[in-house]
Amino acid sequence: MDETRSTLRARLGRLAARVYPQVEDRAFNRDRDRSNPESRARGLQPPPYSERAPHIVVVPQEGPHFATWRPGTRNFYYEAYRSGVENYGDHSMSVLDVAPGEPRSSWIPRLRDHLADYRATHIVTHIEHDPGDQSAWHWDEAWARITPDWDGVLLGVMFDSAFSLVRMKGRRVARMSPNFMAVDICDSMDSVLVP
Repeated sequence: MDETRSTLRARLGRLAARVYPQVEDRAFNRDRDRSNPESRARGLQPPPYSERAPHIVVVPQEGPHFATWRPGTRNFYYEAYRSGVENYGDHSMSVLDVAPGEPRSSWIPRLRDHLADYRATHIVTHIEHDPGDQSAWHWDEAWARITPDWDGVLLGVMFDSAFSLVRMKGRRVARMSPNFMAVDICDSMDSVLVP
């Protein structure tokens, strides 16, 4: 019975999407606004950019708390960090290490403080889910809290943008601030995030 209901719901969803193309986005955003009111922000304007030396903060899916934080494990964020250190020096790179399952009430304020302490210009992260927790997604809340005080750029890496949920997450963050940039290795995101 549950499988039939799920299939019927999927069919109705596809039909509704043909008639009203943005119905999925509207439902996703409505649900996010209700479940997480702190992430409702739209059209935030970051402060004017202040000239400074570049500093990139890597917020890895699996950072130093994980066994994959080493060479040869296909941890792209470890590789990005090491490449940055080799090309730009230690002073230009840092890592926000988020422990497995660390709650957003902990890592989001730590990220804000880290950006301020290092006068960071960029964040590189996997935007599809929270760092340290593949079952959660709160980048919209994080971005809403960071943007008003930070003039840097969030580089949100996506591997699975062929999936509509991943595109919806990217669009939600992109609508919040012009300082978000998708770094996608799956599909082209040209004209997909904002009109």
